[in-house]
Amino acid sequence: MFTEHDALLVAQVSSERFGRRFSVIRAIVGETYLNVALTDDAGRKYIAKLAPLSVDPLALEWQGLLVDRVAAARLEFATPRLVRTTNGETTTRITDGSAQGTLRLFTWVEGILMSDVPRYSDHFLNSLGRLSARLTQALEGVGAGGSGEHFWSLARTHVSLSEVLDGLPLGVEASLIGEVSEFHKRHVVALLDELPRSVVHQDLNPYNVLADPFDNDLVIGVIDFDDAEETIRVADIAIAAGYAMVDHRDPVGALIATVNGYQTVLPLTPSERSSILALSLLRLCLSWATWSRRANGDRNSYAAVRMGSTWPVLQRVIALGLENAQLRVLKETHLV
Repeated sequence: MFTEHDALLVAQVSSERFGRRFSVIRAIVGETYLNVALTDDAGRKYIAKLAPLSVDPLALEWQGLLVDRVAAARLEFATPRLVRTTNGETTTRITDGSAQGTLRLFTWVEGILMSDVPRYSDHFLNSLGRLSARLTQALEGVGAGGSGEHFWSLARTHVSLSEVLDGLPLGVEASLIGEVSEFHKRHVVALLDELPRSVVHQDLNPYNVLADPFDNDLVIGVIDFDDAEETIRVADIAIAAGYAMVDHRDPVGALIATVNGYQTVLPLTPSERSSILALSLLRLCLSWATWSRRANGDRNSYAAVRMGSTWPVLQRVIALGLENAQLRVLKETHLV
């Protein structure tokens, strides 16, 4: 597992292979990757991402293709750009020392994290929905690549959730997650074969979406294409809308505002609208269960921070009645 101490080696290798001198701003040890914020001598900022050698290099190259495709689309929000090595390559390997892995370098995207926005207005959520739709449009026609379905793939959430729950001590949570799982079976499983498919970002969570620091009502950027894949098209907006529900005074209303922003750009099919609430809620269940397990009782851990506000929103929506919430979503996301 990478550590913050590996960041200095990443800066050294980046300086050698990308043809400029870098200094470390800070290191972020994530779920799988080591992310190192760097600055060059001209004051420009970058993010270096070091993946374990076990990660398929072809998957990383495909993700780079997506980043280039979105950047070329010149969307109304900022996205990272890949920086090439002095040899013109998009990836380079570190095989010596403690930080062994595949290194990629991206331009920095300015903004504040969505997680730091104190309140999500409808305008902000509409903006988030439009961003999801624009991303999906920009990736339309890109051939499938990467390593196929992974743990966070929305279409296989029910499988990942079962894996995580096995061995996790549960009380009342078990029955509530069971309710969401049954709701998912009723409104998603039978529809999977008729849901449109596309390559999507598939990780528009509050740590990957950036807001304007001077106008918190506007989404201005998105980062991290590491979970992108060819899957059900609705996955992208379902994930974005699910995380928009967290900490919102009206979680179902937050989902609706995000979905309706999406539909101003890319209308959903009836099957997609029928599945979106169940998909969003099951993703939140997986997020809560996964980070709860990884926190292992440590309230100050990275995992604990990631899952801290998730369970209360699940309780609130379930208390409203899942079928009642479903009826509201169908009614208020209908395009006349």
